[in-house]
Amino acid sequence: MSSAGFVVSWVGEGEGTTNGIFARLFDAAGNPVTDDLPVTGALEVYLPPPDVAMNAKGDFVVVWHDGDEPTLAVSGRRWSFAGTPASDAFLINQGTLDAREPRVSSDSQGNFLVSWIGTVDPPESQESPVAPDGEPMPVVHARLFDIGGFPVSVPFVVNEFTPDFFQFRARPSLT
Repeated sequence: MSSAGFVVSWVGEGEGTTNGIFARLFDAAGNPVTDDLPVTGALEVYLPPPDVAMNAKGDFVVVWHDGDEPTLAVSGRRWSFAGTPASDAFLINQGTLDAREPRVSSDSQGNFLVSWIGTVDPPESQESPVAPDGEPMPVVHARLFDIGGFPVSVPFVVNEFTPDFFQFRARPSLT
């Protein structure tokens, strides 16, 4: 929580609209500061819950995944402390496939790190980790963005190949 308060994001119905991803700002005492903020437009399919991170000033970023397998994509959108959009939705996982379950963390200035689970489309000179059934194995990816929402890195693989089936959620942290 910043001195400005906190933000909550969710997927579902917002005030006066259909299904989508929404956020709402609250002051430090838990009083609503904004109405429901539509992060995405109306959605025709159910999405898993988004994730959100706020900096010390109260600016925040919401991340989510959408699309159809195997082309699930991780997207994000930045907002100001006043509850106004600071960006349109933008793609986070360029170069990775089947991206899902994003998590986001912000430092006090507003730089943010997004991690997600996905498979990789390796260069021809590299082999992609594969499961015994021949399918690509999921790995944790991450990407760093500056305060303006510009990529500071390309998406990178965080973990090494894990030979057994696993379920995980990566949780990034910035200081």
